[in-house]
Amino acid sequence: MANVCINGKGPFPFIIDTGAQGSVVTAALATRLGLPKTGPPVRIGGAGCSASAQVSMISTWNVAGVALQPQYVTYLKIPLFGGRGQPDGLLGSDVWSRFGAMRLDFARGRVTVPGPEQPGPAGRTTISRPSAAPVPASLLRAKPAATAPMTVTSQPGSTAISVKIRFGTQPPLAFTPDTGASQSAVDTAAAARAGLASAHARVRQGTVCTIAVLPEVRTGPWSVAGHRLRPQPVAVTGLQRTTGVAGLLGADQMSRFSSVIFDYAGGRLVLGAG
Repeated sequence: MANVCINGKGPFPFIIDTGAQGSVVTAALATRLGLPKTGPPVRIGGAGCSASAQVSMISTWNVAGVALQPQYVTYLKIPLFGGRGQPDGLLGSDVWSRFGAMRLDFARGRVTVPGPEQPGPAGRTTISRPSAAPVPASLLRAKPAATAPMTVTSQPGSTAISVKIRFGTQPPLAFTPDTGASQSAVDTAAAARAGLASAHARVRQGTVCTIAVLPEVRTGPWSVAGHRLRPQPVAVTGLQRTTGVAGLLGADQMSRFSSVIFDYAGGRLVLGAG
């Protein structure tokens, strides 16, 4: 999590959530800050669910003292958020992508950006292959363990990212690298097609929309960009219909690399960046 101040108040703990296409605050915090409603409610999708949310504008805010541009956010009542010791919102890829890249050090508990925040996209843009430009040198401290092509689709107020994950020799599947997911997950139909074996266990997980008890399957051999990931149990839920991807590569797996770079401008996910 990172500390966020809004309209001169705070700090409030926000989850660093690269899997969130747009940033979100809790309804309780929006009320406390007097954030104005903008337009009618909208539907937002989470892992296996969807919910109604209200749009509002934040005019002045910062993360750990770094000023952020004014922008629209959504707010709603989020399970397991807003209480004592709980987060008050999500800082999504809409924010982090405006810095061009972001390095998350799990081992050091630190976020690093290569320079000042840039204006957001004026229209819809998609980066479907890695750029010829290198990863910002200030973020890359050693030879990475793996570098995966990352598809980046941006539009005003929203940025979605995905990488290709392969189970065994099955065709690759689009997964969102999701620092907000404490456990990796796979779509129900995708797990069946890949023949993933049941872990004979269930796990309780909270999302932006609901709390659910989900079955787990074992990944068996799986990989990203040819780099083998550590086999593990993953949750199973209906991701495809609500998020458009076949799975979530969660913080449980990414944290094993100690650090990860999200190169939004260059279309790359860099695992184990030194």
